[in-house]
Parts: sequence; C-alpha cells; structure tokens
Amino acid sequence: MPEPEIVSTAVAVVEPADAPESLGAVVEQRRSLREHQYLAAWRACLDKSIRPTSSNLANEMKWPGKDPVKAMAKWRERHPEIDRWVEAELAREAEQYRPKILAKFARMAMIGSVPHADYLARVGGWYKQGPNGGDGGPGVTQNNAFVVHVHG
Repeated sequence: MPEPEIVSTAVAVVEPADAPESLGAVVEQRRSLREHQYLAAWRACLDKSIRPTSSNLANEMKWPGKDPVKAMAKWRERHPEIDRWVEAELAREAEQYRPKILAKFARMAMIGSVPHADYLARVGGWYKQGPNGGDGGPGVTQNNAFVVHVHG
C-alpha cells in the first residue's frame, strides 16, 4: 500500500501540559483536503469579487447535500481554527504584493494624486496636523517628503 500524500503541513510551537514552561514542543498539523478546498473557495470568491459568505463558499466548494450551507456551518463548528488559518494564508500570500503596491501608490502620489498621497501618509504614519487643523478639519499636513493640503 502506498504512503498517503501530505498535501500541506504547518508547524506550531505549543507548550505541552507535562513539560516545564521553558520547553516547547513542535507539533506538525496536517491540513485536510476539505480545508484546502475551503481555502481555494475563499480565493475563488475573492478573484470573482464576490463576498465569501457561507452560501458562496459552499457553492464554490460544490458542497454536497440538501442544505450545503448548514453542513458547512457544522463543519466550521468542528474546525474552529479554520478561519484563522485561512486568514493567515491569504495574508501571507498578499504580503508579496505589498512593496509593488506601495511603489505604485508612491509614483501616483509624486505625480499629484492626493488620494494616493493621503493613503501613503496614513499607512506610513506621516501625518502631523497643522496649526489650524483638528480631527479631519482644515489644516496642512506635512512631512519631510511632501506637503498635502487637507480640506474638510
């Protein structure tokens, strides 16, 4: 009989109950085919720009049965960590695009796009409120790279 194929693994450090606090044990967690299908359904929903609701996810997964949404809800109750895992996987995948996106926003800001400059200032924490400004009020927001006039 051939060895079963491991689709994916994740490694987590946990504290075993009988080990001293200073020691940690490495536990390997295998993800099931259903879990990978769930992640793929999330990706498909995001690619199609549709909300990843239980109904849309069940449709993408072609979940069997009379009430696929209810069946999926029960499955998710049995796997409470699944949404955290999916979120972490999607965030890890998206992180590779961050430098390119920020570079594009910087180029757009440098040629005069106020929304792009505003986004960069918010993400970069560059805002310093001017003397006449309050929260969202009129004022001048400055940093050492550029000046953005904020209108309320």
